[in-house]
Amino acid sequence: MTVFRAISLSAHGAIEIVLGFATMVAPFLFGFSVAGGVVAMLVGLLLVGAALSTVDARTVNVAAHYAFDNMAALGVLVAALALGIFVGDRHATAYLAAVAVVQLGLNLGTRYTAA
Repeated sequence: MTVFRAISLSAHGAIEIVLGFATMVAPFLFGFSVAGGVVAMLVGLLLVGAALSTVDARTVNVAAHYAFDNMAALGVLVAALALGIFVGDRHATAYLAAVAVVQLGLNLGTRYTAA
């Protein structure tokens, strides 16, 4: 079974930048707890930073970006669960779980090639 990968790496980076900025704004819009806000800011910062690594196709390390994307989806899901269990912040948990699902879908739909 093959997976149809329709998203180019540059489009992937653009979507990741939007997702990162949206994640940094979410605590103010949805009223996260302090811990949820800090986690959301850090997740957003990491997503934007990773997306900026895809700007120049000549210098992008595709393997490193692929590995980061997979660990980002898992890490955001773990952070969401930790916020839900230990802090009880339902808004941050729901939002970050949705970010993890979007990141996973983005990972599955991306052609990881520099060109």
